[in-house]
Amino acid sequence: MSFSDQQLAERMRIELVRFAVMSEAQLDELLDDPTELRVREVLGEPSVDAFRAYWSSLGTWMGTQGGSIKLTSGTDVPGRRDGKPRGLMWTAIYNDAFRDTNSFIDGGSFKIGKAVSNNLRFISIADEF
Repeated sequence: MSFSDQQLAERMRIELVRFAVMSEAQLDELLDDPTELRVREVLGEPSVDAFRAYWSSLGTWMGTQGGSIKLTSGTDVPGRRDGKPRGLMWTAIYNDAFRDTNSFIDGGSFKIGKAVSNNLRFISIADEF
C-alpha cells in the first residue's frame, strides 16, 4: 500500500483530535494560522504525552501503508505514493513535520508548540493541493 500527502494530512487531522492534542474547533482555527505563536495562544502548552500518543498512532498508520515515521524526512518518505518529495516546499515541510519531530521528541529540547505548529503547517499545505 501507499499514501498521498493528502491522505497523510487527513490521518494527522484525525489523530490530533483523537488523542486530544486539540479539539476539532481548535484544529480548524489553527489551520488558518498554524504559527507557533498562534498554537500557544489557542492551546496554551499542549500536552507532551498527548502528542507522543498521537505521534505513535500516526507512525502505526504509516506503517500499515508501507511507510515509516522514523525514516520520513524531506528527502525520503517511505510509503509515499509519488516517491520522494520534490521541490523546496515539500522537502521543507516534510523535514519540519517529521525529521525535526523525530530528532527531538525524546530529548530534553523538545518544543511541543513547534512540533504541533509544524504538523499543522503540513496539514494546511497538503489541504491546498
